[in-house]
Amino acid sequence: MQEDKNSAQQEDKLKYYQILGLDESAKEETIKKAYAILLKKHKGNKDRIEEIDAAYNHVMGYYVVNEDEEQYAASNMGRFGNFWYHNKVPVIVLLVTTFALVVLIINTIRTKPTDVNLHFIGDLYVLDINEVYDDVGTYLENAKAPNVEQLVLEGESMLEMQFASDARMKLMSLIASGQMDVIISDAKTFYYLASQGLFMPLDVSKDKSGQFIVKDGTFGSGTIPLDDMLNQAAGNDKKTTEKQETGTPVRQKNDYAVYAVDNMDD
Repeated sequence: MQEDKNSAQQEDKLKYYQILGLDESAKEETIKKAYAILLKKHKGNKDRIEEIDAAYNHVMGYYVVNEDEEQYAASNMGRFGNFWYHNKVPVIVLLVTTFALVVLIINTIRTKPTDVNLHFIGDLYVLDINEVYDDVGTYLENAKAPNVEQLVLEGESMLEMQFASDARMKLMSLIASGQMDVIISDAKTFYYLASQGLFMPLDVSKDKSGQFIVKDGTFGSGTIPLDDMLNQAAGNDKKTTEKQETGTPVRQKNDYAVYAVDNMDD
């Protein structure tokens, strides 16, 4: 086995001399001159230059074969290490991109489509929008994925004015898309939106069991006080006024109005 190995090494050494155009008896000075001439002759030929360099280094003894390194390079781990060294950046980018896509797909699958949209619009200040979100889920049993948002349309400071500007743009987008189911607003905002033909007038009342009864009505007849929960969320701590014996809802000064959005097809 050792003899075969020595024979192979001898053959490799002879091959290196042949690449340099020399025989094994060539002296060091001759080898250096031949190496310099070949470099000039094959200048620009990268593959040929690398071959000449390797031959020169082996012949001059500058290159020492490390058996452990050769065995490692020939092993699977060696090949993997070499691949990782040269391709780690694109591999990392690919892994990160794949992970992001998987997370996005999982979130898309798990995210339920919104089934009811509740918007506080205008001069209403909701201390904690998450509490309103929880209450909507509690009081509206059929709402499995409610969306609750607050749009403040006016502001005093520069920051508030910027937020208000963004809110007005979003409001226009919501109106155009029809993605508003319940609107809670102050009187100023309500009358502005009503003047734009956003609402459909309704008569709203409750039956003996407390269920809402909604019928077509004339303008102004759709006014109904909010439930205590919604009034508190809108910053009005007063309880809503109970209906009179006639069953007609009575709107107090501090009550807000709830109207259905007229987003139905003609």
